[in-house]
Amino acid sequence: MLYRMKDEFHAMNDHFRPTGREIIPDQAIAHDLKGVNLKNKQFERLVAKKKRFTDCDFSYSQFDSAYLHKCIFDSCKFVGCRFTNSNLRGSKFEGCVFDYAEFSQTQVEPEILDTGCPGQENLQQKFARTLRVNFHQIGNSVAANKAIKIELEAGRVHLYKAWRSREAYYRKHYPGVTRIKAFLEWLDFVLLDAFWGNGESFIKLLRT
Repeated sequence: MLYRMKDEFHAMNDHFRPTGREIIPDQAIAHDLKGVNLKNKQFERLVAKKKRFTDCDFSYSQFDSAYLHKCIFDSCKFVGCRFTNSNLRGSKFEGCVFDYAEFSQTQVEPEILDTGCPGQENLQQKFARTLRVNFHQIGNSVAANKAIKIELEAGRVHLYKAWRSREAYYRKHYPGVTRIKAFLEWLDFVLLDAFWGNGESFIKLLRT
């Protein structure tokens, strides 16, 4: 019995390998960084004040209780990153990639919605959604409303493309019946928007 359990354990381990994520606790950035690979890191209580990051790759890293104050991130990658309980007040993001990034209990400027949205509408929708929830968590209702408008618009365009677009991505992911389902979801969205008004429309306020 014991030998069989050991064999099963070793067989299971054949399916996994270490991710190699490095934990970096309680560090401060000493100077500006350019072209640095910082992928797959676990930053704990990272501090940076008025630093500039250019062409740096933070993909798949996690920022826990980070303090990045008035920094400039130029053409950096934050693919799959997660920001938790962090403070990014005054920091600017120019030409950065935030595909699949998530934010929770994090202070970040609402302008990130204007400069950091991914290109594809489905990713825009996810990006705006995580920021909407984040802004609600920190009590910033104005920024949350801004996020929900972007989320709704991205969702509308995504559903339209899902049944209408000839783009390879949509035809691969929405074939046959799923394409019809996407059309019905888009139609439902459009009808609800026409009647109630998504966001803070004047008609919606009158109906309310």
